[in-house]
Amino acid sequence: MEIYDSRYFIINKTLMTKMGLWPYQHPLKKLLVRTFLVVFIFVSSMPQLYGLKKNFGVHMDKIIEHLALLMYIYGIKLKLVTSILSEKKLKKVYENIVENWQQIKDEHERAILVEYSERGRTLTIGYIKIQPFILTFIQKDPH
Repeated sequence: MEIYDSRYFIINKTLMTKMGLWPYQHPLKKLLVRTFLVVFIFVSSMPQLYGLKKNFGVHMDKIIEHLALLMYIYGIKLKLVTSILSEKKLKKVYENIVENWQQIKDEHERAILVEYSERGRTLTIGYIKIQPFILTFIQKDPH
């Protein structure tokens, strides 16, 4: 699967491997990484849940702050669970990608593949770069 080691896919492959979502990864490694992530997400949500309980009915602004971070955390959890449940479908998509790159020989069609792969790479890099700003914005204390 050398196509996934190309500049267009290596970032996605690396990130998915680190999250235990790469379908060609060893099953035990996937299980260990996924278990760690689920525990980490659970532990990360505990202070927010405690803050909700502590401030419920007292400080509405604090409740909203805790809810914002909880929504972000649970959004990540939902994305992880969705990806795990869709693993077989995603594997089929990856197989189709390899097949397309192997079958398409026409220079014009190959240029289209490269263009869209480059767009995907740019989006991935953009999403990676924006995450720290989102977390900073959500966690920022306005007081």
